Amino acid sequence: MTWTTVKMEYDMNAQTMMCCSGTGRCNRVLITLVLGFAASLGFVTTKVWATDSIQFTETVKDQVVCVTNQGVETCGPHGFGRFTINAKISLAGVIINQFNTNTPVYIDVGDGVGDFIFSGSLKDDPNYVVGKKRATIVQSHGKSKPVIDLQVGLTWNWKELSVHIVGNPSAYYPYSIFRDQVVDAGIVNGSSSAVIYFGDTISLFDDVTVVGNAKTTTNGVVNLFNIKIKGKGVSAGF
Repeated sequence: MTWTTVKMEYDMNAQTMMCCSGTGRCNRVLITLVLGFAASLGFVTTKVWATDSIQFTETVKDQVVCVTNQGVETCGPHGFGRFTINAKISLAGVIINQFNTNTPVYIDVGDGVGDFIFSGSLKDDPNYVVGKKRATIVQSHGKSKPVIDLQVGLTWNWKELSVHIVGNPSAYYPYSIFRDQVVDAGIVNGSSSAVIYFGDTISLFDDVTVVGNAKTTTNGVVNLFNIKIKGKGVSAGF
């Protein structure tokens, strides 16, 4: 029996969401693309160095989800759980009173091994106004009773940017940070990377240490993972 990943549509009340997976992405190419994006908006990118820090946690438990379409049932494993991302990015020398609704926000954690990428701008928070020093961007699915899939919290001052993200992986929101890199049960010990871009500031985390454990069960056809991991790193600069 062949298991097929089910694509399920969901609506989001944030403007933009991007998802990438696989190990073929290159950090330096990604930075080049982001810098090009910044240049297209008229920003001069500030290089940020090792004072920046990031950490994340991720707990994912696989479940089999089945849907019927035109009388044909299709089933596949989907991860359900929660991840959090916390980061501190120096804004020393950045003129924060130039931030506006078009100020871009780009966050890629698990770069090259995970699925989590957020790309948007401050206007994705409907309550953000120029001069405010915080924004909360929410993505959800469902219309009558919306379920939150992702919440991106940003707070800044003349010293630093604080990032707090909470994601809720599910069949509707099948994104993760490091889940795709785990292929066997046992101790998880690896590395990842991240890029955070806000306004005219970019921070690259080349070596995020990832530790944790993974357990598996089987339904006779496919292994289902129960994964708990955490990661931590500092900016390497570029």
